[in-house]
Amino acid sequence: MPPILLSCGSNGSSQLSLSHAQDVHTLTPCHFHPTISSLLNKPYSITDLVSSSTHSLAIVHSSELDSTILLGAGTNTLGQLGPRCALWDDVKPESRFKPVDLLTPLGLSADDWAPCKIATTWTTSFVVYRRRIANLIGPTSGSGSGSVSEEQMMIACGSNDFGELSIPSINAEEGKISITRPSDVPTIVKLGLEKGEWVEKVKGGQKHVLVLVEGGPDGQRLIGWGASRRGELDPTSTSSSKPKGKGKAIPYPSSSPPTPVRLDIPPGERIVDIALGANHSVALLSNGQVIAWGSDTKSQISSLGQVKGIKSIATTWGGTYLLTETGEIWSQGSNTHSQLLRSGEGPASRGTVQLPSGVVVGTLCTGSEHVMVINQERTQMWVGGWNEHGNLGVGDCADRHRLVAVDLVNKGRKIREVWGGCAATWVCLEDDPS
Repeated sequence: MPPILLSCGSNGSSQLSLSHAQDVHTLTPCHFHPTISSLLNKPYSITDLVSSSTHSLAIVHSSELDSTILLGAGTNTLGQLGPRCALWDDVKPESRFKPVDLLTPLGLSADDWAPCKIATTWTTSFVVYRRRIANLIGPTSGSGSGSVSEEQMMIACGSNDFGELSIPSINAEEGKISITRPSDVPTIVKLGLEKGEWVEKVKGGQKHVLVLVEGGPDGQRLIGWGASRRGELDPTSTSSSKPKGKGKAIPYPSSSPPTPVRLDIPPGERIVDIALGANHSVALLSNGQVIAWGSDTKSQISSLGQVKGIKSIATTWGGTYLLTETGEIWSQGSNTHSQLLRSGEGPASRGTVQLPSGVVVGTLCTGSEHVMVINQERTQMWVGGWNEHGNLGVGDCADRHRLVAVDLVNKGRKIREVWGGCAATWVCLEDDPS
């Protein structure tokens, strides 16, 4: 049997792919459009999934068919699921995952390009595509030897209030509220990828994006764009260099085009992960050190440069979460809905999350303001934090200030992956072992 994809939480735009538009308080099997039944009848895997305020994206791969497709669900009022006609007064949400075509409007073919990485901001989508290029070394026919390299590009579509499409916003006048226009045609983001470079990671916050590029002459480079007023794209805006208090903020532009983000990384170390909140950014280095920059109004980045021995990182809109090499989870930042998983309501400095007895954490994941934890055996999930839309999957809408178990009814299936979205939780269960 194929894997099972489950979702729960906010669903007002049908973004949970459940064939309706009501919030769901327990993890429920997702629905797929009949047009991809031939793919789903074969062994397949969901390699990535992201979801935002009104839409979701997923990448599905079938090794048997040698096919990788991009799927989308939810509303397309701003072109976040592909080009829309400016004459449309109403756009009906797509309530089941359905193929998304961003290539044809650009004169490109799905026979050449395949999606490999995805991200979203509030109402904007980002898709990295790759294509294989044969480099013949020997004869051009027969059994000549050769190698295969890869070319990549990134496409963006949807709103552009904060320059998320990597082009200047037409409404970006300082001090004025931006009112976006629908994305009529997808945009190719100019990352300046050179031969041999590829996108290792792409992450979206509420209004800004970070891309980690590998393979260049310097090994790595980090690029960011979108909202930047809070220092989201400036690593000098760390908690140690940025004074608190109203009127003391460094004057940053409201938005920025694709810009190099230069981190002070010790020699011999490299970036292994990045995570984005609403107004802050976090990077994990290979030595277990964390670098954070942007807004610190909720203590979400305070003193993070001092921590070491970190295994993985995650962020909510106003918080930062760290899984240590010793298996502890630390949280700091906003706690308005118990999302730090400890007592108190105001912003809080770093503290330890109480774990269920005997649990060894394998995976730490966060949504907009909630937390998911998978055990090392990948057989159980615990959740906590904000639950207004039933996004914890525990059957109600009450916030949880401690981690509580979720009944996955998995019947022996292990958890393959978990993803957090805007008031949403997604879980993929392994193929049936029988």
